[in-house]
Amino acid sequence: MGEGDQAAKKAKVRGQAVPSRERERLLKRTAKALFHPRDRNPYMFNGKPLRNLQDLADYLVAFDGREGPWVASWLEYLGDKEAADRIRRHPKNFKKIVAGRYDELKKYAGKL
Repeated sequence: MGEGDQAAKKAKVRGQAVPSRERERLLKRTAKALFHPRDRNPYMFNGKPLRNLQDLADYLVAFDGREGPWVASWLEYLGDKEAADRIRRHPKNFKKIVAGRYDELKKYAGKL
C-alpha cells in the first residue's frame, strides 16, 4: 500500500473527506482493476463467464437476488473492497449497488 493509499485510508477512518485528486486516483485504479482485470478468474454464472464489471452489469437481470455474497467476494477479488463492503452490508440490494458502482467507474474505464 503506497503513501497516498494510507493517507486516504486514514482520512476515511477519521471521518474526513478524501481529497478529490486522491479519490479520483483511487477510482481510476479501481476502474482499471474491475474493467480490465489481469490474472483474475471470471465469475461463472449459469455457465457464462463474467470477466469484468461490464459483463456483470450487463447480466444483472439474470440474477435472482440471492447472489449478493458471492458477487461481493468476486468484486473484492478483482480489487473493489468498497463495493464489496456495501454489498455485504446490504446483500439484497447488490444489483443496485453494482449498477451504481458501474455508473461511477465507467467514466474512468475509458481513460485507461
